[in-house]
Order: sequence, then C-alpha cells, then structure tokens
Amino acid sequence: RKSLPLSPSRSSSAKIFDNLQVGHRGCRLPEYAENTLPALCHAIEFGADAIEVDVWLTKDDIPVVFHDLYLHRMMDAKGRIGDYTYQQISQMKFRSCESLRVPTLEEVINLAKQKQVKIFIEVKEFRRASKIVEILIELFSKHELRTEACVISFNPYVLWLFNRKNSQIVTCLLSKKDALYGWAISHPGSLAKLLRTFPGIIIIHALNLLSTGLWEVLPVIVGSSMIGPHQNQASVDFIEDWRAKGFTIYFWVSNTDLECQWLRSMQ
Repeated sequence: RKSLPLSPSRSSSAKIFDNLQVGHRGCRLPEYAENTLPALCHAIEFGADAIEVDVWLTKDDIPVVFHDLYLHRMMDAKGRIGDYTYQQISQMKFRSCESLRVPTLEEVINLAKQKQVKIFIEVKEFRRASKIVEILIELFSKHELRTEACVISFNPYVLWLFNRKNSQIVTCLLSKKDALYGWAISHPGSLAKLLRTFPGIIIIHALNLLSTGLWEVLPVIVGSSMIGPHQNQASVDFIEDWRAKGFTIYFWVSNTDLECQWLRSMQ
C-alpha cells in the first residue's frame, strides 16, 4: 500500500495530542449530563488529560457544546440547536438535572485552561461550515489554543477549510467502519428504510468499500495531521502503518479499563 507521509512540521505539531486519556463528552454517567461543565469537571478529576466536546452554532452564531443534532434526547425541547438563539438555549433544562444548562464553547475553553487540560473540539455543525470555522479560528487566536486544542470532525470539508485558513491548527479526521450501515438499521427515516431493503444493503456495502479506500488518502487531502478511527478499527498493523506515515492516532471511544488496556497493548 502506497504511503502518503506528512511533512515533519505537520507531524510534530500533532504529537502534543498523542497518548492522552480523553474524557469523551466529559463523562456519560447517569448522575451527569454529557457535555456539561460538571461532566467535564468529573472527567478531569478522574484523571483525564483532555476533554472532548461537540460543537454546534446557535441561531445567533454562538458556539455551544451539545452532542446531538436534535435536542429532544437530552432536553425538554424539540428542534435543533440552530433553531434557537443562545439566550433561548441557555434557559432550556436537561431532563437528568434541571439545574444544568448547555455551556458555550468559550466556557469550556476557560475551564480547560484553568484545569490545564487539552481540548478535542468536535465540529458537528455542517450547514454553516464556513461560519463555524471562522468563529473557531478567532477563539483559537483569542485564547492562544494552538498547543492546547485540536479540531476533530467526521466532515472532511470542515477540516479542509481549517487547514486552508489556518494550517497551524491541528485537525483530526474521524471515521467509523460501517457507519452508514449502522445508521441505516437504526434510523426511522424513509431513506434509511430504503437502504434496509436487499438492493439497499448491496449499495451500503459498496459505499463502505469506496469510503474505506477514500479514507486512505482523505487525511492528506484535507491537510489533517491526526486520524480518529473508532476503536473497532484498531490493530497492530493499522497503528504501525499510519504512524509510519507521520500521523498521530486518536482512537475513540474506550469506556472500560479492559478496552483501554487492549488499545495500549498494541502501541
């Protein structure tokens, strides 16, 4: 397999984010609401070297930390983050704890700097990609985050924009094997139902093969110096191959000590 190596400078800048224990959405324990400040604090207290958060834009272009596209799983509200202003979002209540609220990304940045941990900022926003890239670049400059935070995303276009506008920001292209198949078997929408038919399953597997081949070159095309595969893609050969190309690897998401030990055993 042909290697597509990084330049030494791009490769070394990402090493800052290698071999870190990352609190995914802070933590996802029953007594905490994921992606809230208490959940992030708990992860840090538990020993996390870094925290991972998901970011969307509100209707008035405030980057806030929330995982899902829709609000209803976590909140007593309907619709999307982008349907509401930040003032409206800040007044919404989590079902698990009514005293918690959706934090802004800037609040999370201030927490991370205070606690001296790094931040993995996952960009979820896709409808206003250019806008969120512009806003995050301003935050990176304002808070001097070049060595304190990296940007991660499943969206190669978002990462390409970051690297075109500010190549000093470390970016990481996320992936998950068979992600389309998982979406098709669980999503209630009409397209997903179509893909669950016999011809649809054939299409899914063909697209998965295509995406697997494309993902071999996408990180270089978009300018990322990190890759973020799901842990089910981990193997000794996989790790050695990508590290030989100069990439830092961020595996997600290990939720048990056994899973963490298994990953460490291959590195």
